[in-house]
Amino acid sequence: FIRWSDEMEEWMKYPTAIHMWPNDIDYVLCIDENMEQGNTPFIGSITLTGVVIDKISYKNLKEDFDKIKKKYWQNGRYKKNIKGMDAYIKVVFHSREIRRKQAPFNITNYDDFIMEITNVMKKSKYKICYDYIYNETLDDIKKIDEIYIKGLDCIVKIFFKNIRLKSKKAIILIESRDRQQDLNNHKYLTGLVGEYGEIIKGIYFNSKVSDITREAITGIELADLVSFPIHAQHRIRRDYSVIKDKIIK
Repeated sequence: FIRWSDEMEEWMKYPTAIHMWPNDIDYVLCIDENMEQGNTPFIGSITLTGVVIDKISYKNLKEDFDKIKKKYWQNGRYKKNIKGMDAYIKVVFHSREIRRKQAPFNITNYDDFIMEITNVMKKSKYKICYDYIYNETLDDIKKIDEIYIKGLDCIVKIFFKNIRLKSKKAIILIESRDRQQDLNNHKYLTGLVGEYGEIIKGIYFNSKVSDITREAITGIELADLVSFPIHAQHRIRRDYSVIKDKIIK
């Protein structure tokens, strides 16, 4: 990650992306969500998940993810037809596409790929904090946004209560949604700076792929990958033993 601007306060003004890990930061809290929705009304089931990872562990995780991508796809890219022309796109780990074997994950050695990525998720060093929220129905986007903020509040409080951050510095990295939702989340998260300003040194909003480097954002990939097993465990009691021990109680 590297800031779009050299101004330290830039991220305080509006939702801002980041593209390299700042030198003085010890931890990053990466946040993503899993949400079930039908047609009308929405099914009210949201899991907001944060992964807490230190600088060295993040570097190791990225290297492991990159090795898998280059093993199963040439140079970590796959061919995609865009407007009648073939383009070679960098692979991004996205749990929904992986589960459904959608491109680029409709590969012949799919089971081997799943085993390798599962092993990386199991061996890597990180902690998980999450909030599962269920309402019988959610009949409008505004209500979903309100619940999303409550989930953020829960995750951030778990993070600061349970992670030993004395004399440490951290940034929060959340997957960008749309402009208004990012503004709402930005308003809430920057409000925490007064309380946790000695620790929080940045709040950033990124898509799963950097707009500048076109690289996948490893922390957001991981948050997405761990969010679905937690969500499924609550919904249908699916096994999530691979990551269970990493969850902050």
